[in-house]
Amino acid sequence: MKNILGIILIEFTIIFPVFCADNFKEGLEAFRLKQYNLALEKFILTLKTDSNNYKAYFFLGITYRNLGQYENSIMSFDRVLEFKSLEPAVLSDVYTEMIKTFLMAKQNKKAIQYGLEGLRVGAPSAKLLNQLARAYLKSYDPKRSQKAAEKAIMLESDNAESYYILGLAYMNQNKPERAIIAFETASAFEPENPLYQASTGWAYETIKEYSSAIRYYQNANKIKPDPEYQQAIIRLQSLLNKKQ
Repeated sequence: MKNILGIILIEFTIIFPVFCADNFKEGLEAFRLKQYNLALEKFILTLKTDSNNYKAYFFLGITYRNLGQYENSIMSFDRVLEFKSLEPAVLSDVYTEMIKTFLMAKQNKKAIQYGLEGLRVGAPSAKLLNQLARAYLKSYDPKRSQKAAEKAIMLESDNAESYYILGLAYMNQNKPERAIIAFETASAFEPENPLYQASTGWAYETIKEYSSAIRYYQNANKIKPDPEYQQAIIRLQSLLNKKQ
């Protein structure tokens, strides 16, 4: 599975001209290496000399979240939103990261609130809609989750994560056949993602198609060996033997 934070780092390097201050550059490098305490220090030093560097606030917000400091994370993102001249695509990315923080802090209602606000003020993006769809799932609203995931797919028809979330929304509505199609599509776009393979196996298991379920669990286990996948294979093989 692609590293989401790595993708964001690349995207924001493109969207924002990289600030040339040594502290900021060192902060970005520490961030890339997942040395978050060092990154935190460097971003704070950057802001002491350049309080208008919204890029530093943005990465500070993600860094705080990675360190489990969710309140400081949201405060940092709020500082980014205080800048009035941000492009809609940038606003969309900021709101996307805010939703992630609220979800990790188990503030699902806030996640939905900011997700909807992000759609109003920013450019609609698959990333933002995916996070909103996750927030709806965590709030036990699979129908709205489904709609958000479908909108994400309309924006990016090859977004594997969107199809995966759509599959989860279907599973939460007791529609495993539709979930299978969504999970298989996610797997087709990212065949090396064990979660997508295992989720397809789970959906097949739900409708008692054990041979297909075993095949997908085996695929997942080949990509990334996991006791949970191995136990599922053993369990389903036992059920399949009883049917024969």
